[in-house]
Amino acid sequence: MQEKHSSNYVLLELEGSINYYTFSDFKVKLFFFAHDINVVVDLSKVTAIDSSGMSAILGGCIAAENSGNKLYVMQPSREALRAIKATGFMDEIPIIFSVTEVI
Repeated sequence: MQEKHSSNYVLLELEGSINYYTFSDFKVKLFFFAHDINVVVDLSKVTAIDSSGMSAILGGCIAAENSGNKLYVMQPSREALRAIKATGFMDEIPIIFSVTEVI
């Protein structure tokens, strides 16, 4: 996971599989930043994502919203988009294609 900071967001670039074995560091960072600033999660290089990874993203959306911030998913891979659609929360997770779309 790569982390990049900007004045109004933090970008977390993920790669590979996000599952029960790999999601804990992601979840900790996601929740830490979501309370203070907008978070952009780049899923373009994600090859698989299970319910643990999706739970972290959905929880991050709620944490950000409760703090007056937003969580964005950027450029989800085909596998990541399939997982997002499977949750039934497609309308709840803002999907963007560039960091210039961050409010």
